[in-house]
Amino acid sequence: MILQEPTFDIMLGVSHEEVMRWQKQAQKKCQKDPSHISIGIFEYCERVVTGGFRAQMSASDRQRLRHLGIRIMNVNRGGGWTIHHPGQIVVFPVMNTHHKNGLTVKGLTILYADVIFRLCASLGVAVFYNPNDPGLWFAGGDIPEKIGQIGFSCRNHITGQGFSINVLNDISEFQYFKACSGQGKATSLKHKCQLKQDDLFDIVLSGLVGELCRCFCQKSMS
Repeated sequence: MILQEPTFDIMLGVSHEEVMRWQKQAQKKCQKDPSHISIGIFEYCERVVTGGFRAQMSASDRQRLRHLGIRIMNVNRGGGWTIHHPGQIVVFPVMNTHHKNGLTVKGLTILYADVIFRLCASLGVAVFYNPNDPGLWFAGGDIPEKIGQIGFSCRNHITGQGFSINVLNDISEFQYFKACSGQGKATSLKHKCQLKQDDLFDIVLSGLVGELCRCFCQKSMS
């Protein structure tokens, strides 16, 4: 089966509501045309902690985040809490998994992990995937450091949410709540690769589009 090439939308400096509106429209397109793939790439203009629909947060963490002006949102996906904020790249691939050779949730998780893995490798950063805590972790050091988060939904074969990569974002903000990477800490590409920070975001963005094309433009995803 030859897949339709994905449509990319790159939106930088956007709010959480703008991202959610984009996702809703992209999901409608996939419902009308099961072969369609929309990929949204975002950088948030605000700080928003998001958690899966069953994620719970302590009253003290909620109070701390509100005091810091960080919004808290439960979203329609599985998984625990993470933060989206300036300097981080957030990716929402929206597709009909049934049309894509019955792509499973596990298969999609591995696909996203592979995108982050290859992107980091191209920048000289060694990472590994932990199936017990979905995401990508820096391979060096004694304490696990998470560099990429994975969390998405799949309802009636239509995906939502996706993954994020820490690039230039303030990783200290992960300490204000119990993140889904509770057994380690966060890190970012600016702390692990040798490129100048002035160029890093654009280089990562360009490399990410290339890796997404490699994954979603191939003839079969089975």
